[in-house]
Amino acid sequence: MEILLCWGFAAHTDRRSVACGTFLSSPAPQDVYPPRRRDTRAVDLAFDHYRICIISQLLWASTFINTNMARLLGSLALAFVAAGVASAQDHPSLTGKNFKITVIKNLDYFVAVSKEGDGAPAANEFSGYIIDMIDAVSQKAGFTYEILLPSGKGESCSPALGTEGTEEYAAVYRPQFNCGQEDVFSGDSRFTIPFRPPVVASLTMYGTATGVSDFEDFLAQQQAGTQGALCIGAYTAYGNYLKSAFPDLKYYEIENTSAGALQGLTDGHCEVVINAYIYALDFIAEQHEAG
Repeated sequence: MEILLCWGFAAHTDRRSVACGTFLSSPAPQDVYPPRRRDTRAVDLAFDHYRICIISQLLWASTFINTNMARLLGSLALAFVAAGVASAQDHPSLTGKNFKITVIKNLDYFVAVSKEGDGAPAANEFSGYIIDMIDAVSQKAGFTYEILLPSGKGESCSPALGTEGTEEYAAVYRPQFNCGQEDVFSGDSRFTIPFRPPVVASLTMYGTATGVSDFEDFLAQQQAGTQGALCIGAYTAYGNYLKSAFPDLKYYEIENTSAGALQGLTDGHCEVVINAYIYALDFIAEQHEAG
């Protein structure tokens, strides 16, 4: 069984980084969704080898019908949210099962690799928060696991194709596999804001408008006709929150990037952008550097 572990906000694979052990393993439907039109939560990888893309939160086990995989994700979620709370009889049992976990993004202390010599890294050469969590869960649930890296030339790649970043790869393998290397993309424009500490993660207004103190004030100015639409990132959790919390506000959805915010302002779609405080600082710094 294989798991594609895309941990964290900026998990990303590109044409030069393909987890062959996960992607090149079993047949799948002919149609492949275009990267930018695909729902990032709609994971379609649970086929013969039960490949699952775990994104940030391990709480989507109900999406998958397979009992063993649901138990695995349930146990991971249990360890992440309420480790040590459940009694012994509540621990899911996966004794005898082995999982291959491909980490497609190393994020500092989350996953670290200290490799010595040639060949694939050994289990004891991986460390970090995520590895500790998986190890603790595996001991309780009774399964074994292997950690793989997306080198494209690992032992699980048979043969070592050496076609990373080439159109020939897509031409050959798109009809055969559901998730090709160029069909996996995660970035600022696709995912919502990552976890940030309070204040840093608070929503902030920025742009070219003046004289706006808060959301209620902005709504009053909108209704008076002195303010236009409010730009928010499309397909984001904070955008959905704003629509729910302030349904009377008029919104214009932009790509959730600094470039998207700049385009929304320069094209006249809005004079105010709302995003996390850290994104507001990044945007202002970029505009200052650009002159």
